[in-house]
Amino acid sequence: AVRIMSHTGGHADFSTPSGFDPSCGIGEIADTPDEVRLAVRRLLRAGADLIKVCATGGMGSPHDQPDDEGLTVEEISTVVDELARHGGKPVAAHAQGTAGILNAIRGGVTSVE
Repeated sequence: AVRIMSHTGGHADFSTPSGFDPSCGIGEIADTPDEVRLAVRRLLRAGADLIKVCATGGMGSPHDQPDDEGLTVEEISTVVDELARHGGKPVAAHAQGTAGILNAIRGGVTSVE
């Protein structure tokens, strides 16, 4: 994976009020299915061999908690669909909370981590 995909304020969004990103751009932020599709294309252009999405929050992120839901089922499905159109590359999901794990499975990811 080149960067991990998250929504604004999600697990891979480390932005601060000043706009500084201490993660050095580890996150690919997308908030709608259309933005997700564009983000997938950007990641593929950057050489991604798989895409990891945030289906929940996590321990180290400043804006969410591990049980918070991340990308929606529709957004995750969009990632899976777009990758199917480009060689069928795998989709991994970061997921800690039950709702996010179920969203990842319903969205069709290859693995839940």
